[in-house]
Amino acid sequence: MKTLTCLPSSGDGYPPSQDEGFATSLGNSSTKTNRSANDCADRAATGHPGTNASTNDRSKGFAAPADNASGDPGRESTESLLLSVQDLQVVLGGQVVLDHVSFTLAAGQFLAVVGPNGAGKTTLLRVIAGLERRFTGQVDRTQLPSGSIGYLPQLRAFRRELPLQVADVLATRLRRGRLGASLLRPLSSSEQEAIHHALDEVGMAHLMHRPFAELSGGQQQRVLLARSLLGPVRLLLLDEPETGLDHQAQHQFYELIRRLTRQNGLACLAVSHQLVTTARYADLCLLLNREVQAIGPGQEILHRYIEAGL
Repeated sequence: MKTLTCLPSSGDGYPPSQDEGFATSLGNSSTKTNRSANDCADRAATGHPGTNASTNDRSKGFAAPADNASGDPGRESTESLLLSVQDLQVVLGGQVVLDHVSFTLAAGQFLAVVGPNGAGKTTLLRVIAGLERRFTGQVDRTQLPSGSIGYLPQLRAFRRELPLQVADVLATRLRRGRLGASLLRPLSSSEQEAIHHALDEVGMAHLMHRPFAELSGGQQQRVLLARSLLGPVRLLLLDEPETGLDHQAQHQFYELIRRLTRQNGLACLAVSHQLVTTARYADLCLLLNREVQAIGPGQEILHRYIEAGL
């Protein structure tokens, strides 16, 4: 079993907000193995850009993925690669949560990680975000500068009834999640401009001054997505973003994610229960059940899944 190899710190990061009701943007600061587990600063490790998937593909009726699991040999170059996960293993409470998980993600790619409850999907996100440090293997985020990871937790984790305007919800990100700061002093012109731009990216600028609690679930999810886009974000991590949304809103949200990923050159990793929906919009799908079952282009994985009767 490989152990984590920490990289030297490349700059000053900041720990994410402890209030997981808010989407959090994280940095790429490294830590030593003797740091407190409550320190959620990011942890990076050396690794190569190759992608290895589980050999269980064959036993499940899937062809094993190629070494370059992007499905497009030209997509992943050393210049565009943003994330490399190699031989990742997580054991919590004596239970194996993730077992030798490997994949890579490049700029402009949308990867959907799909699996049942208990498959380790949220744990995978938390490891990549730097919120879970009890793991072995390699997670290489050296191409992601400080503050360039946007994390959107599940919508149900957010307190929808908080008496905040939409702009205030985004302001908590600009002011590092300190709720009181956004309410005690007015937004500066630069803050208002940044907030308006982020909301405009997701088609919500016209609701900037509306109470957040009055929005529909789909609108609230778009606002929280805009919040996670604030700053120099290059990688988006989304935890079951379709939760609480109706069928139409789910499709609209994933279509938006695909557009933003391609238009802005972002990398996006979204975990979900729904292969049929995500396969339509994601460039890549990774089937996860503690270990990688299959990885490849979304529609191809969906067809193989159906053919295998799974």
